[in-house]
Amino acid sequence: MIELSEEEIISNWYSDSIKVSICCITYNQEEYISNTLDGFLSQKTSFAFEILINDDASTDRNQEIIKSYEEKYPRLIKPIYQKENQRSKIGPVINVEFNYLRAAGDYIALCEGDDYWKDPNKLQKQYDFMEANQDCSVCFTAALYRNDAKPSKSFIKKPVNYEETKKYSLTESIYKAGDFMPTPTVFFRTKYAHQLPKWFYDSPVGDMPLSLFLGTVGKYGYLDFVGSVYRVNASSSWSSTMKFEKRRKVVQGLLKLLDEFNKYTEFEYQREVGKEKKRVIFNDRKSIVKRAISTSFIGKLIKKVIGDNNYHDKN
Repeated sequence: MIELSEEEIISNWYSDSIKVSICCITYNQEEYISNTLDGFLSQKTSFAFEILINDDASTDRNQEIIKSYEEKYPRLIKPIYQKENQRSKIGPVINVEFNYLRAAGDYIALCEGDDYWKDPNKLQKQYDFMEANQDCSVCFTAALYRNDAKPSKSFIKKPVNYEETKKYSLTESIYKAGDFMPTPTVFFRTKYAHQLPKWFYDSPVGDMPLSLFLGTVGKYGYLDFVGSVYRVNASSSWSSTMKFEKRRKVVQGLLKLLDEFNKYTEFEYQREVGKEKKRVIFNDRKSIVKRAISTSFIGKLIKKVIGDNNYHDKN
């Protein structure tokens, strides 16, 4: 836990009116949650912010750790401690239901409980950019994709053809839409959280439909600095614990999502959507082949020789 007091954090705020709502969903992330919260509390801003947390009925020490922060920073940290796991009931829209809709700020900044912010000026930079660029619905930054299991595979994630500051269109974001903006760098206008279309709620994932929708209402602003760290294959992450059969259902849900988005935009982006669907289908087929090989006698023998971690690519 950082040494700053709550009074020190808010000392530079020009007003008590909340401008940014940090939205964090977390589940069984006792290894990481302190880093996440310290990154939030280390932000140096001229404006007021709040930290909204939804703990999804963790069974480890996650809630205990969050409560210790809540006691020290009661004005800043506003958690919900679920009694029952909500993601298993309503899917990836838990951030919408339990954080977005109670956000008091003009902007929402995202970061999940296994990721963290490393630049203490991240929020201020993004806030200033959005205030100066009203045509943007969202802005994002570069991120360090950190692989603790294989540090040599860590890398800095930036969009193609990036510049110090650049604006991207929806056409440029549809291919690999779920990976276009690293989640812990996303900073968007709160009003759009109240305008989400039905296909957003039907999606099996949360990042991809959010990125697509925000592109229909404005431009994507990019700032070229590494403000956040995204943990690749964190032990408690949703993607790392997903079973093969569920992944197949997610793929079918993604294809349906792209079809619904195509209709929503009146087929204006038919070419880009078709390209993204082909990519999703190709990756699905590749995973089927990999599973078939890995469960065969030869595959099991190979894994025993070279190790399971080296055999599989990252998720």
